Amino acid sequence: MVNQVVLNHETHGDLRVATYPSPRFGDDIGMVGVILREYQRLVAHYPIFFRKNSENGRFEPGVLLGFGGAENLYLIDERWDAAYVPLHVQRQPFLIAPVGEGHAVTIDIDSPRVSKENGEALFAADGRATDYLKKVTSVLKELAEGTSAAYAYGAKLAEFELIESVRLDVQFVDHSEVKLEGLYTINADKLQALAGEKLIELRDLGFLQLAYFQLASLGHVAGLVARKNRRISGLK
Repeated sequence: MVNQVVLNHETHGDLRVATYPSPRFGDDIGMVGVILREYQRLVAHYPIFFRKNSENGRFEPGVLLGFGGAENLYLIDERWDAAYVPLHVQRQPFLIAPVGEGHAVTIDIDSPRVSKENGEALFAADGRATDYLKKVTSVLKELAEGTSAAYAYGAKLAEFELIESVRLDVQFVDHSEVKLEGLYTINADKLQALAGEKLIELRDLGFLQLAYFQLASLGHVAGLVARKNRRISGLK
């Protein structure tokens, strides 16, 4: 269970956070949300898709990490096997939450990452935030600022009818199969045919380049299949 509480030195001055990835920390996830400013780094490692928020119908960008809800093929022996780790993974177990008229950093006090013995300290002896906590706060700020832009990007592509649903039908080396549904991607042909004011609007918003990044990233689906086959075969 998640138990987010407002972080403060008086109550949490002796807490530490384990920063390495692990299945026991909840890092074995099949997909994680991303923001637009990450795209240039994500495109080198992950396939980027949309998923549709069931509550509000918004298209949310995310990277596919595995072929099941609890499968992260980038997680190997408590090591993240990619040069860039998505911000939503980096920020664990912290969030920014509304408090009164402002916002505050919160921590999942029941997270297995959190202890008083091991990991990165949050506060120095004088009560000031450590460099680690400052970095986390910066990540949280990036995510907070980037969420609305990510929604706007998905909404604009949907408005121009450029988003389509896709199903991944994959057979692995042991002849097992998976049919992964609930994903959405950009229709490359419709994007290529886009012209006039719509094309200019996408360009001026900075969304056109991002759309091409997202299409290019789909080449990593084959790499994800290769990762799965290595795992099935007992290889790292």
